[in-house]
Amino acid sequence: MILEADEKMKIGGKEYKVRFTVKSIFNLEKELGESLLVTLGRLQNGVTIPLHTVYSLLRWGLAGGGTVLSDDELDNLFTQLMAEGKFTSASVTLFKAIAKSGAIGDPKKIMAVRKKT
Repeated sequence: MILEADEKMKIGGKEYKVRFTVKSIFNLEKELGESLLVTLGRLQNGVTIPLHTVYSLLRWGLAGGGTVLSDDELDNLFTQLMAEGKFTSASVTLFKAIAKSGAIGDPKKIMAVRKKT
């Protein structure tokens, strides 16, 4: 299992490191008011993820990667991400970083089990 591995995200010409550490996952769950696994389960079942959830994922993914932003800075960054049309690619990057964190298990093992069922 890869622990606390990171992904890169470019917004406004600046590259950011996205990483979900144990601490950032705890803070994310606290902010969302539910387990990360519950949130991911909804996504897997085809439920559209609300913007505020992606906003929270961005906040705590960046914090885990070493970039702590004020609310205003995060608002501006999120607005810029939306204006650049990068919402979908940013969401994919955030979910890749979650998978790499090991929080949901080893992605290769999960896919192997899913193929058998």
